[in-house]
Amino acid sequence: FSKWLSEAVRRALDLLDIFDADVEQYLKRFCEILRPAHKLVDQFGLWYGVRRYKVKLEKDREGNAVHIPNSISVGPYNGRISYQGQLQRCFICSSKEHQVKDCNAVRCWKCGELGHKGKECTNEELCNLCSQRSHSYFKCPQSYSSRAQVSGAKLNTDITEGVWLGNDVHPTIDFNLKKEIQIVGPFYLG
Repeated sequence: FSKWLSEAVRRALDLLDIFDADVEQYLKRFCEILRPAHKLVDQFGLWYGVRRYKVKLEKDREGNAVHIPNSISVGPYNGRISYQGQLQRCFICSSKEHQVKDCNAVRCWKCGELGHKGKECTNEELCNLCSQRSHSYFKCPQSYSSRAQVSGAKLNTDITEGVWLGNDVHPTIDFNLKKEIQIVGPFYLG
């Protein structure tokens, strides 16, 4: 039990390595952020890794909502995204027919392609923050740490910034594609 608990604590602490700005950069690929992160805290005032955003989903050419994936990968960190009305898809192959626990496919974490693992990959890297080829998340010019280094700004590593202490937010659903989304993480495969 203690081995499992220490692993769970380590994984929860890994989530603190992801800046809100990087999560928001990822989300902007799929939606407009209407309200920045609220970090939910427990009864002791400790953040437990859940971020809530209010977003507006984009529309495709036919006017249908473009749904946000139900998982997020930023560098080596993975999390789950959930909201009411979300289409559930497999994290690995994007199938609507099954979830990751039932998936037989293999996805490369380096290039994002199906059919091989990262250690076997000979393809060009795919950044899972900006979706560009030729660099990884850790070298992404759009990442918070890269932008701060270029500008000479001090990185804000205060995890209490943006912490939300209230408990009166209820998911808001309307017909203008506005959604309250929740990001929980990290989780790891294998």
